[in-house]
Amino acid sequence: MLQETIVNHWASLDTVQQGIAQGTIYGIAQGIEQGILLGKEEGKVEGCLESLHPIVVLLAETRFPGIATVTKQQAAGIKDPEILKLLVDSLIVARTEWDAIRLFTAAISLNNSNS
Repeated sequence: MLQETIVNHWASLDTVQQGIAQGTIYGIAQGIEQGILLGKEEGKVEGCLESLHPIVVLLAETRFPGIATVTKQQAAGIKDPEILKLLVDSLIVARTEWDAIRLFTAAISLNNSNS
């Protein structure tokens, strides 16, 4: 009886250890998969930002050279591609430097509220 209990105990421990090992492997695999997906998504956002920042700066420098230095610094601080896209569209129709300054101010404010 005692021997049977000991054998059952060791068999149970072995089963538990196998379950833990399988669970650990599964968890690691899931973590790696999620990390890859997150990395791809962050890469897309980063690529979009790298494309849009120069467009915003070029547009501002070309249309409103008097505020080029300020707009370059402000554009670099915007980390949301959707805000940058909106800023590009808005700068195209802006008529004065004052309009452009207000657009950048609004974009920075929106960016800060989304952070």
